Amino acid sequence: MIPSSWCKSAKGALLAQEVQVLLVLGGTATAEVPGISAAGATPASRQLTAAADAELLVMGPAAQCPHRLPPLLAGVSPALISWCVLERLGLPALVVDAGCAVAPAIPHIRLGGTPARCLSSGKAMELAAVLRLQQQGQRLGYRWAQCHPQGLLVLAECVPGGTSTAEAVLSGLGLDVAGLVSGSMRVPPHGLRATLVQRGIAAAIARGCELGEPLAVLAALGDPFQAFSLGFLEGIAQAPGSEAQLLLAGGSQMAAVLALALAKAELPLRQVMAERFAVVTTAWVMQEACSE
Repeated sequence: MIPSSWCKSAKGALLAQEVQVLLVLGGTATAEVPGISAAGATPASRQLTAAADAELLVMGPAAQCPHRLPPLLAGVSPALISWCVLERLGLPALVVDAGCAVAPAIPHIRLGGTPARCLSSGKAMELAAVLRLQQQGQRLGYRWAQCHPQGLLVLAECVPGGTSTAEAVLSGLGLDVAGLVSGSMRVPPHGLRATLVQRGIAAAIARGCELGEPLAVLAALGDPFQAFSLGFLEGIAQAPGSEAQLLLAGGSQMAAVLALALAKAELPLRQVMAERFAVVTTAWVMQEACSE
């Protein structure tokens, strides 16, 4: 449960117009595995999903977005729901490309990252790439918290295959989450995902990866969004004199990022994160009968 004091401060930031939405894009070859994701009808189309969602969020549904995807056969895209919320509340959105296959055709921050390898490889990213993205996130988070000491940052993401890397990272940190992580499909592919995670962990161990060590786990099993966002959380928490809050908008993918940050942080920073950071998700995720 989120404390009422956190909600009160967040409401104050909204009334004071001290709220920023940060959409972080990333990619992983995990999304190319047949049957692993519905964030795009085919592996090729899933390479466009992050760019398409970012363009929809910024330009709106009426615009001729360069990477626009076909309408969904059932329901609407979460990006459309998010656009409606941002329009209703008048919230500005900043887009960061941490490493997706196709860059969005809108103004954004491009960090020079590339999509991760499939998590089953046990070597999803080079450690140097993880550290670079983490440091870029730290700088941006620190700067934002200093400029908005009473502000609220809403962290969002688009990473096709990201729920699978989330389960892999959480498992690599020693958490038993098999069958608990939801996804983009009506019935999450828990069996397929578990197989990929087991292969990835076995391959990582064979390479000498120290499971439970956040950066090693991230390099072995994670994705660029997680690496950047880990640093972003650290940067906000480290900014002296700031009381900036962070709303991690999502489900298991945000839980994985927060788990990485908590596992890596010393006790004082852990307390800051516990008091000022909150994972907020939707009723669809909370009530998903196939992920309990």
